[in-house]
Amino acid sequence: MRFRITTFILFLFFLTIPINHKIAYADTPVVHAIIFYSQTCGHCHKVITEDLPPLAEKYGEQLQIIGVDVTYEEGQNLYQAAIVKYEIPDHRYGVPALIVGDTVLVGSGEIPALFPSIIEDGLADGGIDW
Repeated sequence: MRFRITTFILFLFFLTIPINHKIAYADTPVVHAIIFYSQTCGHCHKVITEDLPPLAEKYGEQLQIIGVDVTYEEGQNLYQAAIVKYEIPDHRYGVPALIVGDTVLVGSGEIPALFPSIIEDGLADGGIDW
């Protein structure tokens, strides 16, 4: 339990540090995103198994997505922190929720409709940090 708490605190700490991906990836732009999901959510399952894999295949290392399962306490805590940080309104609460840069996409309609162009624009602009 102590390891999980320490890991969670370190994860939150690293989220608050600006990451300069240009140093880490030289001249290769990278788009970073976080997807909040639930194991029991059909919409999450669709996005994770049908919509994101073709994007991951197309962009390879230039697209990095971290998944956070909100059914675990730590995942729920991160999701609640994201709600506060990004000032997500009540009517947009829910999963799947994908955060890329300062953009929050919610649902199995919005994510596949908007995320590909965000990736393209982000790569053209030099990448999107965590």
